[in-house]
Amino acid sequence: MLSGLLVGVFNLVMAAASRTWGGIGDRHGRRAVLITALASSSLVMMAFGLAGSVWMLFIVRGLHGLLGTTAVTIKAAVPEIASAALM
Repeated sequence: MLSGLLVGVFNLVMAAASRTWGGIGDRHGRRAVLITALASSSLVMMAFGLAGSVWMLFIVRGLHGLLGTTAVTIKAAVPEIASAALM
């Protein structure tokens, strides 16, 4: 049951943060957002492995959802890259 809740926390926070990251990507470029998301995801995953309690797992998983929104950025970048390649 806890594993399902951990997955749910990640998805819930990611859904809430995706609009914010989309706006940041539009203003500052998708590459910067993607690099930030990938770097923070790697750091958060290391913290997830070092968590000492169940509550720490939930906090770290929430941070992963907040900072690791690579899916939103990639979904926005693929049409731009594909249309540029077809021209």
